[in-house]
Amino acid sequence: MKEFDELLTLLHKLRGPDGCAWDKKQTIESFAPHLMAEAKEVEEAVAAQDWKGLQEELGDLLYNILQLSAIAEEQGHFDLAAVLNSVHEKITRRHPHVFDPKQRHLNDPETIERRWKEIKEEEKRK
Repeated sequence: MKEFDELLTLLHKLRGPDGCAWDKKQTIESFAPHLMAEAKEVEEAVAAQDWKGLQEELGDLLYNILQLSAIAEEQGHFDLAAVLNSVHEKITRRHPHVFDPKQRHLNDPETIERRWKEIKEEEKRK
């Protein structure tokens, strides 16, 4: 998606040699609190049914995720592709009622939510 690529280009420019001194000095530890602040602003926009505000805050939240992923990549921990792959795998795993023909009978929201929680607990034990 063109817009996503443009946002990544912007992020790398800000963190690059000719970028922003503030952005370049950010670490995972210094930047992580911004993520929680943006998530709270998303919650507030939803509560107010402020759809324009929600659009803006979701963008801010996404940018924060991309920023943290870029810092992690710079430090050699993982890259954005790994983040995307891990969430894709997790969401697929937690939706067996969609991806496993043997579990298609699980189709009411309460059963699906209960199964989601069970799968999440199984994952934590591993």
